[in-house]
Amino acid sequence: MSLTLLLYCKSLAATREFYREALGFEVSVSPGNTLTATLHGSSLIFTESDLWKSPGPGAFTVYIAVTDIARYFEAVKGNLEVEWPLQEMSHGSREFAVKDCNGYLVAFQARAPHMMQRVNRSLIVEDSNLANSRFSDVNLENASFQDANLRNSRFLDVNLSGANFTDVDLSGASIVDCRVNGLTIDGVLVSELIRAHQR
Repeated sequence: MSLTLLLYCKSLAATREFYREALGFEVSVSPGNTLTATLHGSSLIFTESDLWKSPGPGAFTVYIAVTDIARYFEAVKGNLEVEWPLQEMSHGSREFAVKDCNGYLVAFQARAPHMMQRVNRSLIVEDSNLANSRFSDVNLENASFQDANLRNSRFLDVNLSGANFTDVDLSGASIVDCRVNGLTIDGVLVSELIRAHQR
């Protein structure tokens, strides 16, 4: 589900510059003398019109979900003042926040991927940072991991039968007491690697 908010801004030009240059949003002129800034399916529409009779930032925070939050934070943190740095929150997300040129508090978040237990269906993971994750007593049969960071992750008593890892960073990862029949890493069967190692 995507979210669209209509917000007052002091200057469309300054807002366009901030969201495009500092935060990497796609920014375009939209109907009714407004500006639309879009990132990962969420849109913020800005207007200079006083539609609320008391325009201003208000006491709220705009949250936007992003896929690879660590990469996004590294890309934007030098462009602006960070209100709170990238961190894991007690409610199960990783997030950081900035204050935009209009005074709005804008937070970016992703679900913290630390533990995935008792998953009973196939999983597809693409272009994700799952470093230091723990997978325990999970059914990942026929799961697909592509272009993912799994550095220092731990798989314990996991069904990885038929799973496929492609362009995945597994440095420092451990696979303990797991079913690996049919598991492939970059197109090579793990069972073949194990047999070759035992010779």
